Amino acid sequence: MTPPTHFVLIFIVCAVGGAIGARLGGAAVWKGALATLAGIAAGELVGKLLPEAGHFATFAANLLILGVVGGALGMHGRQIGSVAFGAILFGFAYFALIESLVY
Repeated sequence: MTPPTHFVLIFIVCAVGGAIGARLGGAAVWKGALATLAGIAAGELVGKLLPEAGHFATFAANLLILGVVGGALGMHGRQIGSVAFGAILFGFAYFALIESLVY
């Protein structure tokens, strides 16, 4: 699997997880997917610009931007939390299942 394919799959899988989390939290599905995609993009940007910062800075930027975008879209804290949980859960499932089969 090439790095661009891996990158696109992470975006898709986490966006689906965020959308499902939004649905379970009572928010619109597109809001969850959009907040998740913005958070992932910010996390990847931090990871590329500050590689010495490590995974914690990437994860923190991801959650921070996800929360800011979710708040800007009018989501409540419970809904933002369920979006973040869904995206993280699907992201971990992706790495546990797909990565172990491909690599």
